[in-house]
Amino acid sequence: MVDRLTERLSGPDPALRAELAVATILGLGVMYGIARGTRLRATAIDTIVERYGPTVQAHLTPR
Repeated sequence: MVDRLTERLSGPDPALRAELAVATILGLGVMYGIARGTRLRATAIDTIVERYGPTVQAHLTPR
Protein backbone atom coordinates (compact mmCIF):
# COMPACT_ATOMS: atom_id res chain seq x y z
CA MET A 1 0.00 0.00 0.00
CA VAL A 2 2.75 2.46 0.93
CA ASP A 3 4.74 1.71 -2.22
CA ARG A 4 1.74 2.38 -4.46
CA LEU A 5 1.03 5.64 -2.68
CA THR A 6 4.70 6.65 -2.84
CA GLU A 7 4.66 6.21 -6.63
CA ARG A 8 1.77 8.67 -6.89
CA LEU A 9 3.31 11.43 -4.77
CA SER A 10 5.43 14.19 -6.23
CA GLY A 11 7.83 16.47 -4.43
CA PRO A 12 10.40 15.77 -1.74
CA ASP A 13 10.39 12.68 0.51
CA PRO A 14 7.45 10.86 -1.09
CA ALA A 15 8.17 7.59 0.77
CA LEU A 16 8.26 9.29 4.16
CA ARG A 17 5.11 11.26 3.41
CA ALA A 18 3.32 8.11 2.26
CA GLU A 19 4.31 6.24 5.43
CA LEU A 20 3.15 9.14 7.61
CA ALA A 21 -0.20 9.33 5.80
CA VAL A 22 -0.77 5.59 6.10
CA ALA A 23 0.26 5.61 9.77
CA THR A 24 -2.20 8.42 10.43
CA ILE A 25 -5.06 6.55 8.75
CA LEU A 26 -4.16 3.29 10.50
CA GLY A 27 -4.16 5.09 13.83
CA LEU A 28 -7.70 6.26 13.20
CA GLY A 29 -8.69 2.72 12.24
CA VAL A 30 -7.18 1.28 15.41
CA MET A 31 -8.97 3.80 17.58
CA TYR A 32 -12.26 3.29 15.79
CA GLY A 33 -12.21 -0.47 15.37
CA ILE A 34 -9.95 -2.05 17.95
CA ALA A 35 -9.86 0.39 20.86
CA ARG A 36 -13.55 1.18 20.35
CA GLY A 37 -13.19 4.91 20.98
CA THR A 38 -16.70 5.74 22.16
CA ARG A 39 -16.60 9.45 21.34
CA LEU A 40 -15.05 8.76 17.97
CA ARG A 41 -17.66 6.12 17.12
CA ALA A 42 -20.46 8.48 18.20
CA THR A 43 -19.20 11.32 15.99
CA ALA A 44 -20.65 11.88 12.51
CA ILE A 45 -18.35 10.73 9.72
CA ASP A 46 -18.47 14.20 8.13
CA THR A 47 -17.13 15.71 11.35
CA ILE A 48 -14.31 13.17 11.53
CA VAL A 49 -13.38 13.85 7.91
CA GLU A 50 -13.48 17.62 8.51
CA ARG A 51 -11.12 17.34 11.48
CA TYR A 52 -8.90 14.46 10.35
CA GLY A 53 -8.68 15.15 6.62
CA PRO A 54 -6.32 18.12 6.88
CA THR A 55 -3.87 16.01 8.90
CA VAL A 56 -3.72 13.32 6.23
CA GLN A 57 -3.60 15.93 3.46
CA ALA A 58 -0.64 17.63 5.14
CA HIS A 59 1.39 14.44 4.67
CA LEU A 60 0.33 14.04 1.04
CA THR A 61 0.98 17.61 -0.10
CA PRO A 62 4.64 18.43 -0.80
CA ARG A 63 6.18 21.45 0.89
